[in-house]
Amino acid sequence: MKIAGCVTCLMGIDIQPHDIDIMPDSKNIINDIFSDYIVEPVRSSKGRVNEKKP
Repeated sequence: MKIAGCVTCLMGIDIQPHDIDIMPDSKNIINDIFSDYIVEPVRSSKGRVNEKKP
């Protein structure tokens, strides 16, 4: 699961995750809060966490 890298780091394991995956209920919340920091457009994973990027 992609989210595990960041969680593992926060638990004290010495790894360096390359990103932080956030799973909100609504993409509009993320767009509103992080609009100045978004690197890639917010997109739906359609329920699949490990979806390949197009």
